[in-house]
Amino acid sequence: MRQLHRGRLLYHFVLFTIFTAVFLAESSTEKSRTVRVGVYQNPPKVEVRDNKPQGIFIDLLEYIASREQWKLVYVEGSWNDGLRRLTSDSIDIMPDMGYSDTRNQIFDFNQIPVLPSWIQMYSKKGLKIKNISDLNTRRISIVEGSIQQELVDRMISNFCIKNALVLSPDHHRAIEKVKSGEADVVMVDRFYGYRKDSDKSIEPSPIVLNFNTLHFATAKGLNHNLLSAIDKHLADLLNDPRSIYYSTLIKWLNEKPETFIPGILLWLLAIVSGLLVIFFALSFILKWQVNKRTKELDIKNAELTAALQELRKARDEAIKRERLHALGQLASGIAHDFNNVLVPIIGYTDMLLSNTDDTAEGRDNAQKLSIINKAAMHGAGIVNRIQQFYQTTRNSHVKSLISIKEIIKDVIQLASPRFEEQSKNASINVALSLEDETETFGVKSDIHEMILNLVLNAADAMPSGGNLEISARKVGGKIEIIVKDNGSGMPEEVYTHCMQPFFTTKGAKGTGIGLTMVNSTVINHNGTIEIESSPGVGTTFKILLPISIGVLTAS
Repeated sequence: MRQLHRGRLLYHFVLFTIFTAVFLAESSTEKSRTVRVGVYQNPPKVEVRDNKPQGIFIDLLEYIASREQWKLVYVEGSWNDGLRRLTSDSIDIMPDMGYSDTRNQIFDFNQIPVLPSWIQMYSKKGLKIKNISDLNTRRISIVEGSIQQELVDRMISNFCIKNALVLSPDHHRAIEKVKSGEADVVMVDRFYGYRKDSDKSIEPSPIVLNFNTLHFATAKGLNHNLLSAIDKHLADLLNDPRSIYYSTLIKWLNEKPETFIPGILLWLLAIVSGLLVIFFALSFILKWQVNKRTKELDIKNAELTAALQELRKARDEAIKRERLHALGQLASGIAHDFNNVLVPIIGYTDMLLSNTDDTAEGRDNAQKLSIINKAAMHGAGIVNRIQQFYQTTRNSHVKSLISIKEIIKDVIQLASPRFEEQSKNASINVALSLEDETETFGVKSDIHEMILNLVLNAADAMPSGGNLEISARKVGGKIEIIVKDNGSGMPEEVYTHCMQPFFTTKGAKGTGIGLTMVNSTVINHNGTIEIESSPGVGTTFKILLPISIGVLTAS
């Protein structure tokens, strides 16, 4: 079984090798085939000079042959010889054949015309040939079997003129018969005028006939592959202005490729160009106007935004002033009524404390009376601060020369009982850094109450004890006051609202006016205040007061 299988594989391999060799051989034969070309004398399209074929058709055919690997064999003869050989398959291709319906029944043509052409009459100098009727009775020299002969036959039939035809085997002899007087006119194609050997003794007439195209031709039904290859290369050559096609025209005819632009297209291009110029001009003007208007709107928008911010600021200030005014009125009434309540409590407890005896019962009563007295005094302190806050909002313009250093010392002394009371549970360490040159003009009671509020707030933020740092120094033209603690600190949503009236986090123990009064005092002294606080880290208040000249009072 294995040997049979191997035998089949070997058989298929041999068949494949044979078919491949045959295919390659046929391909090689096709590529390197010999092409027999008929040539005759019809310069500058085709001619043989010094035993070498040349001309427009020869240059193009040799270029295509080099690309297709054809071997060209030229067969020289007359025009009629070429036609007979092409018909009998003695040659493969004939260049420079004008297309006609009659010839198309006998030969095959390549599809892309190589050159345009037409027939022109040449006559001896002095012989006036202006129209076809002048050809009547004239002897016409033509090439036998050429397209000109077909044309003369139709002309004689259509125009009813009588002519004597003088036939020649090629164009050269046809022209020579006019020069020698054997014929009056000769029918040649337009390329005769390009010939270097054209004779001045004959001249062109105005008669131009039979516009047609020139091609390569083969026998009917034969060598279609040659014509297809020629068309393929001609298509590429015609589309490339630098190709050998145009260089050959320059060489033989001195004709350069020209781009034809119809007049209407030029007008359309001019109109479109003008419209584009107008469009771009209008676009530029419109863009400039839009940019200008946009800048104006941006400026107006910025002004409106600034005005809106000012209005919001003024509104907030008005609301704050209204709250402070209401708070002042409320504080004034509360202080008056609360003082009426506290006066007899404080008076009678003082009187009773002075009359206690030194007994156990007396000492117990004295202790209780002392607690009542301290509570009443604390209430009186609250009322006093409320009254001072209200007075601050009314009398902030009355200033005197004050020492920030001395005020801080007074505040610490005043708050020391609070620190001592709180030290029963945990101690608060106070560190002072006070420079001497800290004098400015201001309302002493306001600054005193401002620092006291900050100190008491710091103490409240350190129920388990901590460190309190207070500093005062001169920075440029301002006094810098810093109150810093390492207490519980405030989250952002708290310290951004802590200056608003009645805002407190101390519940029933807080009044919500301490930091409001601090901010109001800073503003009334044309200063600034900054707050830095983080939960678990502590809070720092930084106040800057200008060293300014105030209004000295009699006090």
